[in-house]
Amino acid sequence: MQKRKISFIEAVTNTLAGLIVSFCIQLIIYPLLNIPVRLEQNIIITLVFTGASILRGYIVRRIFNKLTYGHTTRHIPQHNQPARAGNDCSCKEGR
Repeated sequence: MQKRKISFIEAVTNTLAGLIVSFCIQLIIYPLLNIPVRLEQNIIITLVFTGASILRGYIVRRIFNKLTYGHTTRHIPQHNQPARAGNDCSCKEGR
């Protein structure tokens, strides 16, 4: 299960990657459509949509995590931790 912090980091990273592309596309599209937009206005528009996109990505990710993993918190064992005494996983049962 993905933690909330990682979900947020993933949503921000994904959105910031799209921010540059979106900004460049707007620089091309607005003049083609004869929409007068100053550079400062374009930056504000891009930032507003970027914030909305980060929030949307985070919410969708959390919904899918909840649908996938349910409402309970599950313990996922860490395989890189040493086995506790009496719980040696390397030996076979019956020995």
